Amino acid sequence: MDAEKLNQALYDKMAAEQERFKHGLLGMTAEEALDHAYEYAIREDILMALEFNDLPAPQAAALLESPSPLADVFKGFRDMETAHMDHIRECIEDRAENLLEAKREATRSIPLYRQSGEYAREHGELDAFLASLKANIACRDAIEAAIQDGFDGMSLHADTKSVLAAFGAERVSHVLAATLQGKRSDARISSGNQAWAATVPMFDTVSRHRDYLITSHPGVLSIFVTQARKEMDAMRERQESLDLSGLIANPHLYSTINANLRDAATDELIEAIYDYAGQYQEAISRSIESFHSQAYPSNDLMQYFKLPDNPKMEGSIRQKIQSAYVTVEASGPCLYARLDLSMSADLTINELEAFTAQIESQYRDGWGAELELLTIPAGKDAVCLRLWHDDISFFPATEKSRFEQRDQQEQSNLKAVSTRKPSIKAQLAAKSVPGDQPTTKPKDREVR
Repeated sequence: MDAEKLNQALYDKMAAEQERFKHGLLGMTAEEALDHAYEYAIREDILMALEFNDLPAPQAAALLESPSPLADVFKGFRDMETAHMDHIRECIEDRAENLLEAKREATRSIPLYRQSGEYAREHGELDAFLASLKANIACRDAIEAAIQDGFDGMSLHADTKSVLAAFGAERVSHVLAATLQGKRSDARISSGNQAWAATVPMFDTVSRHRDYLITSHPGVLSIFVTQARKEMDAMRERQESLDLSGLIANPHLYSTINANLRDAATDELIEAIYDYAGQYQEAISRSIESFHSQAYPSNDLMQYFKLPDNPKMEGSIRQKIQSAYVTVEASGPCLYARLDLSMSADLTINELEAFTAQIESQYRDGWGAELELLTIPAGKDAVCLRLWHDDISFFPATEKSRFEQRDQQEQSNLKAVSTRKPSIKAQLAAKSVPGDQPTTKPKDREVR
């Protein structure tokens, strides 16, 4: 008999055995049947496992020889050491934690009321005020409990994380600061914590704050405040490291440029053309695409991307960005640099800041500095492109329209007060136009 037939025969035999077992249970009293409920459930699971998982022919044949194979397998399972109780305990703990988290979330979802009780009464917002007050009192109680549980008479090891998880950083800060602001003359509170508390705004009368002032020993409370502030700083850093930039949705990074007309005969810069460089987009794009030098044989800036002070972040960015090619894009008469990125995952906000800073350094001292020496033929004109300048601004594609509107407004403001061709920022109105400078590289620029 082949394996398929042997498994079918074994299943049929076990199913019949289970039916007889079930029939026996039905003849018992309810109390007697309950004593066999676990065995019945496990035997059902054994049958289900056999239905969906065939055994090799020799194993199926061996079990078929048993007069009661289902009972034999159950006995083996019953005598086997399993993690069954561990799984049950984990399930209990998980369910309890889920209920606690739901309770914490309900508390966290109560916004801190930012007006006085009188204001709430006058504007029909008493329910919101009272809910916030109740949450403040609960927060005070949790802080006092954490201090009591964590202080051993010599040092404090308070569970600040649990308090912050339950009530959120904003409410914890409010309750702590309200207490410290009422103890300004208490030398047992550190000056650093007093200064911090003074920066936290209060929204109600001092008498109302008494409802949730912390009564723990001031010296120990000051230690708790220090620990809580440290944990809140860590929470903020963790959140910042997790927040995604959204760059992958439209993987282009724009930046402002300076462009000048260049005298082809003398190689001198003769006119700044930022606000009407858009007409040269095609010529500049072609030149950038074909540009290379001995030091920079590729125009993929990821080839030169380095963060020596943060190799971990460099590795993460390199995993997410495979290439970064520079081109230009016209928007009306204006011209912007555009970095086209090939990405496999989104950057965090922190990673985007580090990436942008490193690209800016390449524009200033590396690949971009070499490009600046290039004379770009554009019909009858010759153009010089500066990717880096004192007031360079980077912005993602999602912010392009907003930036252009702001940029155009700034240029309009500049034109109203100046006859010179403006650069990108209004602050440059009083400065010389970059294009009026000599063609040599600035002395403070170091070419890598």
